[in-house]
Amino acid sequence: MEKKITKQDIERVASIARLSPSTEELDGLTADANAILEYFSLIDEIPDSETPQTYVLSHDNALRPDEEKKTDPKGIRRGFSREQDGYMLAPKSF
Repeated sequence: MEKKITKQDIERVASIARLSPSTEELDGLTADANAILEYFSLIDEIPDSETPQTYVLSHDNALRPDEEKKTDPKGIRRGFSREQDGYMLAPKSF
């Protein structure tokens, strides 16, 4: 069942929006609205997939092994300007 938008539908929407389009504009708006509906009918023709996809192209995650990095605790402490009450205080950033 193909649904069409009539000129009366467009006139009603225009009156709700407090617009007063001319006869030519009503014809154009009716044609545009029906073209949009026709485009949506094309979407309905797309077959359903058995498995839903989140991306257009299927891809696998590229996993990499975790690498442990050695850090120097004394080097981290040198990055802070001073200590107060057992906490390391960082320099102001602004």
